[in-house]
Amino acid sequence: MKTTSESMTDRYVAAALKGVPEDQRTDVSAELRGSIADAVDARIDRGEGADVAERAVLTELGDPTRLAAEYAGRPLYLIGPAFYPDYARLLKVLLSIVVPVIAVVVGAATAMSGDDPWQVLISAASSAFSVGVQLAFWVTLVFALLERGGVQPRRSASSWDVSDLPALPDRRVGLGETIASIAGLALLIWFLIWQPGYRASLDQATAAVPILDPALSTFWIPFLVTVLLASITLEIVKYRKGRWTVPLAALNTVLSLAFAAPAIWLTTSAQLFNPAFLAATSGEALLSLVDLLPTLIAWIIAVVCVADITEGWWKALR
Repeated sequence: MKTTSESMTDRYVAAALKGVPEDQRTDVSAELRGSIADAVDARIDRGEGADVAERAVLTELGDPTRLAAEYAGRPLYLIGPAFYPDYARLLKVLLSIVVPVIAVVVGAATAMSGDDPWQVLISAASSAFSVGVQLAFWVTLVFALLERGGVQPRRSASSWDVSDLPALPDRRVGLGETIASIAGLALLIWFLIWQPGYRASLDQATAAVPILDPALSTFWIPFLVTVLLASITLEIVKYRKGRWTVPLAALNTVLSLAFAAPAIWLTTSAQLFNPAFLAATSGEALLSLVDLLPTLIAWIIAVVCVADITEGWWKALR
């Protein structure tokens, strides 16, 4: 019958050998048992009891699973430091490019099928989330297999040089970015002011057919033009400041919502377009496009609004 101390040693060695390849177990068992015996004898020579000495030695050795990993040369982490920088960079690039593209494609396809804006948003978000999860899983799996397959990374840590440091990002608000933003806002203002005089042909004798509902001219169109003018002023102030700040991001959020919220509401409630204009453009070939137009416009406004607000806060807080 085995003593208590022998049972503890046997149990520890057996647990450790589970994580060691079959062809190494004999050597590892002999080495491990010898190390335990030497450590126990040393403690006994210092006056400790045999049971107490062996328990203390096994406690110092720690988890047998970790010890087995050291003997076998197998990492206990999924992706180690040699591959992690490349893994993180590749995953960030794929998520930042593929996921938004999928969201836009699925959203556009759903909108063209005639679904309402909320269904378009849900479909785009769920598809983007699913693709993001799949990307993260497969990229992680590939790098985990590389980690355990003994593949050497393309560059070792010792080959790094100071010249590899990336340049500091330029976080100033550029002139080109400001001009592009102002041009886009000015184009919207021009459309709101010009659209009441729209004519279906170049013949100036024909009656004008406003694109938007003439009833909007009493309040909503002046309101939207005012919001757009305030946004142009914000772009100028932001450029003169040279960078985004929290107050500027907050004001940008207010202005973006002030334009997007009524525009989406007017579009989805069939109050945006002039019925006469829709009737004039509702030929057999364009009928499906006209029916999809409100949903598509509402979707575009929502995406641009969210992107604009997110960009402002991201640049301000970083």
